[in-house]
Amino acid sequence: MDAPLTVSLVGNPNCGKTTLFNLLTGQNSQTGNWSGVTVALEKKPYIDPHLNLHVVDLPGLYSLNTTTESAALDEMLVREYILSDVKCIINVIDASAIARHLYLTSQLIDRQVPMIMVLNMIDLAEAQGIKIDIDALSQRLGMPIIPFCGTNKHHIGLSYIHKALTDYQHQTLPCPRPCIYSSDIEQAIHTCQLALETMKTVSLPVSRYMTIRALESRKPQYPEAISSSLVEMKKKIDQASHETIPFALTSMRYRWVCNMIDKTIVQEKKIAKTMTQQIDSIVLNTYLGLPIFFAVMYALFSIVMTVGQLFQPAIEQLVQAVCVNGVSHCLLQLHMPSAGIAIFASIGQGLSIVVSFVPLIAILFFCLAALEASGYIARASFLVDKIMRKIDLPGQAFVPFIVGFGCNVPAILATRTLPNERDRKLSILMNPFMSCSARLQVFSLLTAVFFTQGSQNIVFLMYLIGIAAALFTGLIMRKTLLTQVSNNLLLELPAYHCPTWSLLFDKMCYKVKYFLIRTGKTIVILVAIIQGLSYFSFTLDEQQKPESILVFISKKLTPALAPLGIIPENWPATLGILTGILAKETVVAVLNSSYDNLSKVSVEQDLSNELPFNLWLEVKAALLTIPEQLNLKVMSRELLNEKDANDTLLSSSAKQMMQSLFTSQTSVLAYLMFILLYIPCVSTMGAIRREIGSKWMYFSIFWTTFLAYMVSVCFYQLSLFCVHPLTSSCWVFGLLFLMVLCIIGLRYIASRMDAQDYRPVIIQD
Repeated sequence: MDAPLTVSLVGNPNCGKTTLFNLLTGQNSQTGNWSGVTVALEKKPYIDPHLNLHVVDLPGLYSLNTTTESAALDEMLVREYILSDVKCIINVIDASAIARHLYLTSQLIDRQVPMIMVLNMIDLAEAQGIKIDIDALSQRLGMPIIPFCGTNKHHIGLSYIHKALTDYQHQTLPCPRPCIYSSDIEQAIHTCQLALETMKTVSLPVSRYMTIRALESRKPQYPEAISSSLVEMKKKIDQASHETIPFALTSMRYRWVCNMIDKTIVQEKKIAKTMTQQIDSIVLNTYLGLPIFFAVMYALFSIVMTVGQLFQPAIEQLVQAVCVNGVSHCLLQLHMPSAGIAIFASIGQGLSIVVSFVPLIAILFFCLAALEASGYIARASFLVDKIMRKIDLPGQAFVPFIVGFGCNVPAILATRTLPNERDRKLSILMNPFMSCSARLQVFSLLTAVFFTQGSQNIVFLMYLIGIAAALFTGLIMRKTLLTQVSNNLLLELPAYHCPTWSLLFDKMCYKVKYFLIRTGKTIVILVAIIQGLSYFSFTLDEQQKPESILVFISKKLTPALAPLGIIPENWPATLGILTGILAKETVVAVLNSSYDNLSKVSVEQDLSNELPFNLWLEVKAALLTIPEQLNLKVMSRELLNEKDANDTLLSSSAKQMMQSLFTSQTSVLAYLMFILLYIPCVSTMGAIRREIGSKWMYFSIFWTTFLAYMVSVCFYQLSLFCVHPLTSSCWVFGLLFLMVLCIIGLRYIASRMDAQDYRPVIIQD
């Protein structure tokens, strides 16, 4: 069978490439109404098996002639791919801003490969009174042009795209008409083409593309074979035209764009003020913009914490009835040893905790998807640009931070869209402080146990502390290790869209599925290991009850956490921190298992003392919690955030033990701060290593752990200042002194840092 042909989706950011990619391949890749969604090329087979095609989704970019020093990694990836691997291009264009998007089209035409132009958002262009003569424009460009609407349920234009791809498969799709430049530049292009053709280095279309890129680049890297002759021709053209070649080529391209749209695009009716402009006059207002932004973020977390938790008891009890009580009952009937029953029960308990958080996570991802699809996320980047400039980061760095509230791993990958290496490194070092959805589980659990009122405010406070820690990290890094100047903000504000319910549910289901698969495997394995460690010990003496390996390790490390309020008997809290290094999602399951074991109630004793197991009764009881939670009194209590300590996912014995071992609410808050700020999970550390190297990964581990310890200890010690002022003062000033020494050390390292440490890390996708 012949190798499949490839067709590449190319266009500006936020033009709808990924939406079209999903329709052409039947995939469900991440989409969003903001730039930077695609950070690496994605290749999938075409949805119709009769066509032997692969579709490639490329990151968005505005131009092909950016310099290597200022280009983001995704832009460098696209330019390299177009030069070496592209065979056919689908140029996706926003029909409502066609003139601006045609500049990139003029550069893609130079590659001289078959092209298809897709005018996306044609409905938005029509609503703005823009009429496009598609036939005339297609004839001028020499390529098929297809109007398309990705948000319409009928997907207008999809059948015509299929027809054009069929022509490409049969090799009947033409190449577009080339852009013709001035005689001097065309002569230079022709001379270089002949030189490259004589050397048989590249094909004629590629040689034209390479030569134009070399002429257009402000800091060109010429092909070695024609370097001297090309430099000489550049000097002659510069002297004759009294302007630089890059500037002349840019002017010629804009004139070409004007010729293409002349009489083919007409503004039939003048709209005084579009809906987007009317909304932006309020949302981007100098005085109202930031308050509205913080109100939106607060509303987001309020909805997640109130509505999401309404359905948790039913789901938790259902899974508990089947995976824990049911399995344990069956194994007990088979006379399995209590250790084996405990391990299987712990696996079921881990599954029940993961599944029970589905409502919470689903609401979070649904709300984020709504903000993304509506276009507000791009506005948020613009609003916080002034704040981000305080740490020398552009406003688009805010987008990876927003993604980090879901998971830090894709957020770190999203930093590839930032304009230079320094911005990428700084954003990556700050990103682990964005509280991911896994930490939200821990916050929800402990606030429900220890804070019967105002739990949502505690959770919101944790998010604010994480943001403050990220800003503090940025301020320190820009004064020490990363002192280069950031680029100016270049950000496109898309038109507002009303997202469809199907789009929001698709995004939510995709994210929840990823969450379940990713966390489920880790929790099942880890909880089983922990349960085993809780049964086995270093000694085989059966005359006295030995101390388990788990208790031994945790007790040895717990004294290090005494300054933040963890007493020696509270070793399960230490265990939760240790297992959180592997995956933050496991902390809740581990805390439940550990505190339950500490209560000295064995699984066999629990089963023997309970009533006979009845699956139907337990399922019925679980389902009855739904109308109870939807009761107006219960609903009002949720909305007012008045929670009962019994409304948690912990067993009653584990809950009582936890409440007795945490000495105060301030120690709980200190523990939450440590969980928020300390070492990111293994997956996040792997992403950091892959993006910017091992040295920065090890530094991130050190910095996050030190900052977590300093913040949590200082908070707890200050809360006890009236009780023992001398001890608290010693701890606070001692840690602040260590921070000063750390900053001095970072400045010393920066002064001796080799330039190699600032060069881009080559990423193998």
